[in-house]
Amino acid sequence: MASAPLTRSLFGPGLYLALTGTMIVARLVPLSPGPGAWPGPDLLLCLTIAWVLRRPDLLPVGLVAAVALMSDLLLQRPPGLWAALIVLATEYMRGRSQPGQEPSLTGEVALFAALCTALVCANWLLLALFMVPHPPLLSLLAQVPVTVLAYPLVVLVLVQLFGIRRVAEAGRGFGGRRI
Repeated sequence: MASAPLTRSLFGPGLYLALTGTMIVARLVPLSPGPGAWPGPDLLLCLTIAWVLRRPDLLPVGLVAAVALMSDLLLQRPPGLWAALIVLATEYMRGRSQPGQEPSLTGEVALFAALCTALVCANWLLLALFMVPHPPLLSLLAQVPVTVLAYPLVVLVLVQLFGIRRVAEAGRGFGGRRI
């Protein structure tokens, strides 16, 4: 029975790796015949922020950094910039998550929208500052509303399908069950 905490502590990061790996591969597979009118949501950002707000103890910062850096490399973005911004955002949100204090989903989505907008603007500003070729700011900002609309769906799947819920009090374990 000594392996139960070990199994619980490895299940969360393993599930996160499986989900993010699936998301990255899905973005690499050419599913549409041409460019669409609207960009797709950044599901990796949605999943990471939703996970950190619910169970920060199951998502170490090193894992977030490694997944975000791998995403940068595979999706041919400037290596490390978006990864660093995601790590900064998750650590900011990790500091905001308080056990026993559950904000409303509306407030959480509003905070996510502000965070997502700030990340896109910071990314664009840093790319412009270092004279890296980048798309116009408005085309990057077009992804923000789509990502914000996808966030509640990601939260719903994370909570209902995978059981990643907030810990209501200190004596609860994975999935909100008593230890």
